[in-house]
Parts: sequence; C-alpha cells; structure tokens
Amino acid sequence: MEISIDFDGTLCPDAVEHDEPASPPHPAAVRLLRSLHADGHRITVLSSRAHGSMEGGWRWRHAVRVIRRYLEDHGIPHDVICPVRPPYDVSIDRRAAGGDWSRDALRRLRRLLVRHGVGGGAGAR
Repeated sequence: MEISIDFDGTLCPDAVEHDEPASPPHPAAVRLLRSLHADGHRITVLSSRAHGSMEGGWRWRHAVRVIRRYLEDHGIPHDVICPVRPPYDVSIDRRAAGGDWSRDALRRLRRLLVRHGVGGGAGAR
C-alpha cells in the first residue's frame, strides 16, 4: 500500500520549512513508520520546501538532502521524498491529525489503517 506522510509539522515537529529541523520526531511516529515499512508498505515523505522562497532561493536538491539526513539520523524508513502529493492509499498530514501523536490518536489511526487493509501491527505500542 502507498502511504504518504507530510514532513514539516507532521513527521518533523518543526513547521518552519526553510530551516534545518531542530526537533526530533515523535517516537510514536517513528515506530509507526517502521512498522508500516516492515509490513511491506511503501512510504513517501512529502515536502513543499522546494516551493517556498528564501533569500538566495530554495532548491529542491538541498531540501531533499536536509530531509534525507533527518530521516537517516532518526532511523525513519522511507522509499521516496517527493515535492508533490503522489497517488496514495493513506495520507498522514498535520492538517488532518493536528500533529497529534498521542496514544489515543495512534489507536484511531491504527483502526483506520486496519479498515483500509494495512496490517493490524502498525501503530502505537
């Protein structure tokens, strides 16, 4: 299954799209993505960093390097880093989740994933 997750403000708590991320991801988010990836699901990390502007310009290659380094530093599995929302089966985004990685929010997400046929093992533990 194709699962997309927004980077700024969702996976990475820092919602500032033009700076180096300073905050670590919520541990429950990391566990969720590791579980989904281990179950064979494809993880796409989305970012609109290339679409913003900053002094000197913001380049997609630089954004990918920043995001990839963050993902690797925190052991977050991913298959693709993408500047646009590709076709997906499940999307995780702060606008829908409110950046809520609480145990209750993860239970709701796990029920939703199971309802959509994404294994029963994904979620908070």
